[in-house]
Amino acid sequence: FTKLQNQLGASEGEMVKYQGVVKSVFNSGMGEDIGQVGDAVHQVTQNMGELNEQELETVTKGALMLSQTFDADVNESTRGANALMDAYGYTAEEAMDKVAWGFQNGLNFSGEFADNLAEYAPLWEANGYSSEQMFAILQKGTEDGAYNLDYINDLVKEFGIRMQDGSKGTSDAMAQLSTGTQDLFKQFQNGELTVAEMQEAVVADLMKMDDTVKRNEIGVALFGSKWEDMSGEAVLAMLDVDEALVNSEGTMNGMISK
Repeated sequence: FTKLQNQLGASEGEMVKYQGVVKSVFNSGMGEDIGQVGDAVHQVTQNMGELNEQELETVTKGALMLSQTFDADVNESTRGANALMDAYGYTAEEAMDKVAWGFQNGLNFSGEFADNLAEYAPLWEANGYSSEQMFAILQKGTEDGAYNLDYINDLVKEFGIRMQDGSKGTSDAMAQLSTGTQDLFKQFQNGELTVAEMQEAVVADLMKMDDTVKRNEIGVALFGSKWEDMSGEAVLAMLDVDEALVNSEGTMNGMISK
């Protein structure tokens, strides 16, 4: 407890809460020893900010359960959850539900899921994607055999860059799509649409194309080298998702209540 107090810079009065959480989490059967639980409380507090006693206990249990079940690093999983809190305004428990859902649905297949969340969640949100869209796309890419999670994140990142770069290559590629999508692109350039909305329109057009050579030329122009690395068909299948299928509510509590 002295170590934890020094880590947090907490007063004697504040330590009453932290000691209570550590004891409660440890007595529930979490952690190899009470020191590991104390370290987890420190990492949760450091990465996710000041939580009330109930939130801190629940999230610490969840982080330790992910560690025990998936060998997830407590520091990385809570940093990923914090990125979701900052980007999408989730509570700590809602964010950990998303993280737990991701682990349960195989998104850590390349061992970088939580770290990728910390890096890319702000980008997805800034480009107009809901967290459900983000997770649905990551899951579909995982199922379709993406080399690693970075490939999927970079593909979406590159599309956002191309949409906003004002280059001749992007303009020429957009000119080969439907009139409706070209009109949407003009609205996008006027700040009226998001990258996510443009992606939906572009993907819909590309899926209708019978000329695979033309489709691949446009794909490379708008999505970059990852279009070739993953194959155009895989990219289109990955981006054509139903975000309603991502239902993470209660995932973490479901794990720790067993």
